[in-house]
Amino acid sequence: MVNESWLMQELVENSDRAIFVINLANQLIYINRAGENLTGENRSRLAGLDFHSILASHMGMAPQNNLVRAINRCVGDGAEQPGVPVVAELGAEKKWLQAGVRCLRDPEGQQYGCVITLSDVTRLQQMEIQMSRAEALASAGQIAAGVAHEVKNPLSAVRGFAQLISARSENEQIRRYADYMVEEIDKAIQIIHDFLRLARPPAPSFRLTQIEEVLEEVVTLVETEAHFRGIRLVRKYSNPPPLMLDQTRIRQVFLNILANAIGATPRGGQITVAAGLNDGLDQVWVDIQDTGTGMTPDVLARIGQPFFTTKENGTGLGLSLSYKMIQDHGGQVLVHSEPGMGSSFKVFLPLNNK
Repeated sequence: MVNESWLMQELVENSDRAIFVINLANQLIYINRAGENLTGENRSRLAGLDFHSILASHMGMAPQNNLVRAINRCVGDGAEQPGVPVVAELGAEKKWLQAGVRCLRDPEGQQYGCVITLSDVTRLQQMEIQMSRAEALASAGQIAAGVAHEVKNPLSAVRGFAQLISARSENEQIRRYADYMVEEIDKAIQIIHDFLRLARPPAPSFRLTQIEEVLEEVVTLVETEAHFRGIRLVRKYSNPPPLMLDQTRIRQVFLNILANAIGATPRGGQITVAAGLNDGLDQVWVDIQDTGTGMTPDVLARIGQPFFTTKENGTGLGLSLSYKMIQDHGGQVLVHSEPGMGSSFKVFLPLNNK
């Protein structure tokens, strides 16, 4: 017969969830192995410390977050609360966690502490974000399919008449106005083309490609502008294996990301283009990091949505198309950014997508 006390201890100690036990003075009295991994600290160093301080110093949580409020209610009036969402900042890595707060009672029913469990739901959160973006892209595509041709045809006619006026008028001011009309109509037609690519993208043409060669082509294209702006470009390739790609689309993705990085990086800044292999996941990754202005949480949450842009003359379609192209390759894009700390766009591409 298995010793139940030993079995319970093993189950708790080896749980995938981080488990913390505190007393009513908010002092940590137990932490399991997953909790040590999450905090990056040995339990002997944490025992007896104020748990709110541990959340702030070892998990980067704000002083008054959802979890702290739930713990205070548990300690104060015995209120239990499952499913508390909270975000942890573990160095440069952000993790979405699902917390549970339960009362700990003695055999007589008297509360003498709380049990806090933390589950890592980062991957689920990222999937939800990607699904939301996919739905937004689908909606944009439906709009594009419905109106693009109806708008494009009369615009083309107006453009033709404007060119005719420019060619035949002897009045310099009228010619200048007509040329300006052509330029603005060309911008509108380009937006319509972007719409159509969202709605009915051409079939991808995959072939075996060395990702470093594509990156080098793109870096070469932007190198002159970066130099002109006083921005240093750094390459860090670790010779990942070739994979099946649509070279034209992937080149456009990295060009879009690099162009945004250059626009966000001040003189004297740096952009790093790195590539490597995730052995365990059979993925090639490309990470484009800049030391630019970074993004606020509100902007970061909307990045990649159709029509959302922070640029004065942007359409908000460049990154939307890039996300769609990566999705067509079976890959994903993860973005990390903080105001004043720069941004990182990390693209993951599977080795066996075709």
